[in-house]
Amino acid sequence: MQAATPSIAIIFPLHDDRGMASQAVAAWKEQCQHDPTCQIIVVGQKSGRRPAVIRQQLGPRDRFVCCDSRNEAELYNAGARATEAKWLLFTESHVLPTAETVHKLKQRLQETTAAAVLGSSHLARSRFSAVDAALHECESPSMHSLGLWRCVGLRGFVVRRDVFGQLGGFNTRYFRFAETAFAIHLTESGDRLVAFEDVVVQHVDSDSLAEIFFAMKFGR
Repeated sequence: MQAATPSIAIIFPLHDDRGMASQAVAAWKEQCQHDPTCQIIVVGQKSGRRPAVIRQQLGPRDRFVCCDSRNEAELYNAGARATEAKWLLFTESHVLPTAETVHKLKQRLQETTAAAVLGSSHLARSRFSAVDAALHECESPSMHSLGLWRCVGLRGFVVRRDVFGQLGGFNTRYFRFAETAFAIHLTESGDRLVAFEDVVVQHVDSDSLAEIFFAMKFGR
């Protein structure tokens, strides 16, 4: 019997997992276990203990994509190329689904749109990560004031695979800001971008001072 073509591919790289990659795979897998059209794609290095552990966790319809690049855009593009799913959900290895995230997302995707920004909540595990969460909340109003394109991030961003391909995917020249460049290109092309605020993922905030200072200096 031929396997069903995936409708949604959940894509995230292993780098910067903040110790959460295995938990993230387990959480997404639990939500997808009764849905043959849901696929998990993890992108990471070919060798090492962590990739081996993640490979063992993945189900038969999931994929582990080998890519040794340190360029985030290249990692996500590699994941996108590895699936035939209609929808690509870009997220991070330190992001967890909340209750019924996948179910709610599939319901919302019945609407006419090319892409959507998911809602997010915070999981702060230390005082430093609480600072990171607070900074993000302080930045959010000014980001929203610029337009929804500025809210596109890799915590939770879903886009039709054909649209992603037509727009050339993430431009690797922009490294960790490639999703912002893509969002600008998306809106300029006339494709519809919406917010699914009721479809929420939980972001494990950073306890790295270097990451916090980078966000303060350059933005997100």
